Amino acid sequence: HPMADSNLVAIIGQKSHRDVARKAVRESLVLLKNDNNTLPISTEFKNIVVVGKHANNSGLQSGGWTIRWQGVKESYKGATTILEGIKNLAQGSVIYDTVGTENHPDADVAIIVVGEDPYAEFFGDIGDERGSCSFYLKESHQEYIENYKKQGVKVVTILISGRPLIVTDQIKKSDAFVAAWLPGSEGDGVAEVLFGKYNFKGKLPHSWPASEDDFKGKFGPNFWDKSIKPLFEYGFGLQYKEAS
Repeated sequence: HPMADSNLVAIIGQKSHRDVARKAVRESLVLLKNDNNTLPISTEFKNIVVVGKHANNSGLQSGGWTIRWQGVKESYKGATTILEGIKNLAQGSVIYDTVGTENHPDADVAIIVVGEDPYAEFFGDIGDERGSCSFYLKESHQEYIENYKKQGVKVVTILISGRPLIVTDQIKKSDAFVAAWLPGSEGDGVAEVLFGKYNFKGKLPHSWPASEDDFKGKFGPNFWDKSIKPLFEYGFGLQYKEAS
């Protein structure tokens, strides 16, 4: 841009900027479910399993308009992933299962990170032939949750997405479920809330659909349309010490 000041490049990503970004992440996370006070996670757990490529990929955490128009599917310099944030706080062993097929029945908890691939503008439109977006999680991501649930491990699911998705079954199968949206470069912010360093503050900016039928209208369930009962109402969001 002709008006840009190249002298300011050196301060991009400085600590004060990252602190603000991390605070924004912490305060935007929405806790949708927390059965039996599964969260916060104890720093003293001996075995924590972190599952899924989205857990350790800042490009996938960031969505579109990051680095490039349609975003990137690989990590970029200067970011912290959710896995790195968890490792920074956990005192016990942290095992990373990239593809969600491993067996760890002795784990204290499985933190399963699932979500959408980056997109921008019409490439993100569900049903657009130029993209591959869906109302639902990829089958492989659904299987992550199935695998650890079958092992009897407590499941905390973190959803990375730019919008509400139809994850009704996955919420039922999870002990705790967090809508993390697109936390960008600050995976530490997600971990800080998961471990109880901060409480959840986020509330839903849009009603959450229960099924594809909710999208018969243009926008899915909304607070002004009382004919559709969403899975979660506009403004919903739990905090620690509340029952889900």
